[in-house]
Amino acid sequence: MIELDYTIIDVFAAQRFSGNPAAVVLGADALSVEQMQSAAREFNLTETTFVMNPSTPDAAIAIRVFSPTVELHGGGHGIFAAVHGLIESGRFVSLPEDRGTILPVQTPDGISTIRCEQMPMTDREVFLIWLDLPNVALRKKLMPPKTWSEFLGVPADLFDPALPTMQTHDNDVLLFFQSFSAIMQAQPDLK
Repeated sequence: MIELDYTIIDVFAAQRFSGNPAAVVLGADALSVEQMQSAAREFNLTETTFVMNPSTPDAAIAIRVFSPTVELHGGGHGIFAAVHGLIESGRFVSLPEDRGTILPVQTPDGISTIRCEQMPMTDREVFLIWLDLPNVALRKKLMPPKTWSEFLGVPADLFDPALPTMQTHDNDVLLFFQSFSAIMQAQPDLK
């Protein structure tokens, strides 16, 4: 039997028990893909992230993300949860305070980079995690922002009209807002 540390992180949330929960398993190097999938099924969250040592010197950590049924590729809230979990565990603890520091993360899709910054005018504990994805093939999604407006609880005029809605190769949808404050106004209907 293998015993590993894990935590549940509420991503995209300002308080506990809100946002998108994701499980983070640290030190998962000894797990097989089958064991990772079984653990993700047991957690039964939309994403379970496994943090390992990278296989390339170009990255500081490696991660794999699983839903209860399949391995997920690309970005997602599991990556944010992993970084937050690492910071909480004492690893990379100075990342939010050291503006400009980049944490390279190895994923099955390539190297993604993470940057953190403290939220302006808040205490030290509150920080933002920014994810720069590797080159992802995008295609226009023929759904205007108005379609997403009601679902996200954001007026349609807060979307950036100069940037169309895009879709990734694995059907994630990217929407572009005019400002960060517009994103913070969102009140999605999670049902």
